[in-house]
Amino acid sequence: MIVTRVVQSAAMAGLLVGAACGDATGPKFVNLPASFRTEACVRGQVTRHQSVSGSLASTDCDGGSQYYEMYQLKVGADGAPDMLLTSTVFDTYLELYTVDSVIGDQVYGSSVSADDDSGGGTNALISGVTLLASEDYLVYVGGFDYTETGAYTLSIK
Repeated sequence: MIVTRVVQSAAMAGLLVGAACGDATGPKFVNLPASFRTEACVRGQVTRHQSVSGSLASTDCDGGSQYYEMYQLKVGADGAPDMLLTSTVFDTYLELYTVDSVIGDQVYGSSVSADDDSGGGTNALISGVTLLASEDYLVYVGGFDYTETGAYTLSIK
């Protein structure tokens, strides 16, 4: 089941974004200031055909009803990749944001899609959402509630 929700976290209320960065061979990620990366628990960057592993803990960011971490996402070409969040120890929750507008040093993000259990069992899956190579995205990785912590894998296929 895909759901949408209003983001309550202060980090998502005003995303700070700087100039684009990257190398000539890969996608150019938005350069997020260190203060934002810390405040929003941005753990790294991911592109299509990559997986990252992490661990959700009570010391991560507080999303109002669960702990979370975030990853920057760029796709190399327009398309609809599958975004799968799996864990053998907790009920996963996944949300995708675009970066919509820049006002001064603030960038506002919009929720594109979210999922709790469409990936089988308690795994989250976002699929069928067309992403544009020209856009910047943030992927929100969380648990269903505050009891959900532990190891996870985020795969962008």
